[in-house]
Amino acid sequence: MLSLVVLCILTTQASALVGYDYGSRTLNVSTFSTIDSLDCNPEEIQPTAETRNIQLLQLSDFNSAQVTQCKLEIDRTIYYCGMHSHTSIVANGRRQYLFPSTRETCTSLHTTGAIFINPATQITGVRANSTTHYSLTLAGTIGPDGTCSGTSYSDPHGTWNNAIVQAVVKISIRNYKATVKLSSNQIILQSGQRCELQTGNCLDSENGYTYWNTLPTDYCNFRKYDVLYDGKVNRVSSRKREGPTIYTVTSGETVFALTQTTTTTLCGFTLIKTEHPKLFIIDVNRNGRFKPASTISVNLACYVMLCTCS
Repeated sequence: MLSLVVLCILTTQASALVGYDYGSRTLNVSTFSTIDSLDCNPEEIQPTAETRNIQLLQLSDFNSAQVTQCKLEIDRTIYYCGMHSHTSIVANGRRQYLFPSTRETCTSLHTTGAIFINPATQITGVRANSTTHYSLTLAGTIGPDGTCSGTSYSDPHGTWNNAIVQAVVKISIRNYKATVKLSSNQIILQSGQRCELQTGNCLDSENGYTYWNTLPTDYCNFRKYDVLYDGKVNRVSSRKREGPTIYTVTSGETVFALTQTTTTTLCGFTLIKTEHPKLFIIDVNRNGRFKPASTISVNLACYVMLCTCS
């Protein structure tokens, strides 16, 4: 009878494996299912590698950047214009929101002092580095005698018919130099908010949509850049161009690996941006040489993969 029980135990089918970790006082139990299998056929990635001649540049002089800010706050109320010019407030008719401002729109506002709130409504006379309030009608008309004429109106918060829309618009625009911290890839705004330098934009909680250049504005001042490396690299990328492109060098005392993020133009040269805010790559095969190599001594091991030097 005992042998039968032992036999049953030995032939019982297992559905899970349970592991216990006795290496610490805290209980750590892990269970692995032997029934539910995971997908073991991930998509195969086929990398390609080629040799390129490059120059690795370091931005050595970039302490401040010109910042452009635009903040348009709209406080609007929608009324229904009915028979005999009878008006009434509609549901969700009162709304306060931040009007979106692109880089182009913000730059134009600073340059011309004018902006379109909608295709039919333009505000003019906005002064630089100031805050101004404007009262206006965004849709429909109201006569001096109280008569009204409604129209269709839409904004990001809804659509209304036979509507009259009145609003108070508060516009604040700022332009100043902000401190740049290349070592930490940050720009420090007047409000004290810190934004990622390489993005070129962020939303400041105090002064709204904020834009800046990620490189010095005197683009052709080559003295702001040092050539850290001039030679051959291995460029590794996916055949389908879906994965990252990585530039690697392992030759003698020179060792580094940098990942391409985006590209930008510098005085006729196409610069390849990397994950490090100080470092840029120029493909010599395509662009020619930027400038002669620097005589400074640099430990490029500081820039291997995700490691950075201050």
